[in-house]
Amino acid sequence: MSCLDCGAPAVATCTHCGAAACHDHLVATTEHLTITVPLNRQVTVEPAARRIRCHICQKAYDATNDPRGATQARSG
Repeated sequence: MSCLDCGAPAVATCTHCGAAACHDHLVATTEHLTITVPLNRQVTVEPAARRIRCHICQKAYDATNDPRGATQARSG
């Protein structure tokens, strides 16, 4: 499988669009998931889930200013 942007060997696929991405074109972030416990209380699940996006989807995600708490771990 090859990176959609540059043709280098891909190391992951984007969780949003499914495009293959190499180390230079992927962004690894974390997402804190929650569960609902009795009395409709939201509790954060540990550890945080890994989220891999291509750099295009990450730019679109950043442009929405989504406050869900995703933090950037590595970008290319």
